[in-house]
Amino acid sequence: MRYTLSEGRDYDSVSEAVDRLLSDVMERMRAVKPDVMIEFRQKYIVPLMRKYGNMFRVADCLNNLLYAPLRPSAPDFLCPVVYTRDGRRYLAAVYGQGVVAKADVRSDNYLFVNGTADDAIIVQLGEELVGTMTVLDCGGSEISRVNVRLDEGVHRLKMPPSGLLHLRRSYTFIDGER
Repeated sequence: MRYTLSEGRDYDSVSEAVDRLLSDVMERMRAVKPDVMIEFRQKYIVPLMRKYGNMFRVADCLNNLLYAPLRPSAPDFLCPVVYTRDGRRYLAAVYGQGVVAKADVRSDNYLFVNGTADDAIIVQLGEELVGTMTVLDCGGSEISRVNVRLDEGVHRLKMPPSGLLHLRRSYTFIDGER
């Protein structure tokens, strides 16, 4: 059955409507932040998709993550957590809801990116961490900064979708203790 505009539709074809929607979204986002990054995660990709985004994760291609300093987890599940580190920082980007990000490498600075739609991520610390927890929203604005004492083990840490959580180890005393 062919639908027409007279039946309450703005567009006769779904593909035209989707093109308009995604084009409008990109235009509005670029007006706010010209270098905005839009990621698509799906089973396949076609060249036209480059019009709507600039980062792509495809099931059969890890975009060379396996050969970069990034360490993806569970490629067969589209890498729900991706890790990297340098001499000073340990970063985990969490893309899967309910997935545990492991912070099992000692660091003074742990950074967690919430790539999910949830308002929290699950983190497993390999040892106690005493320090500061800072949470930023997707625009880089600070939402909170608190002193924390987190035991070794699993923690559910509140943070906004697309936000950044920074755990910074402190070598000073909190409440008179180390």
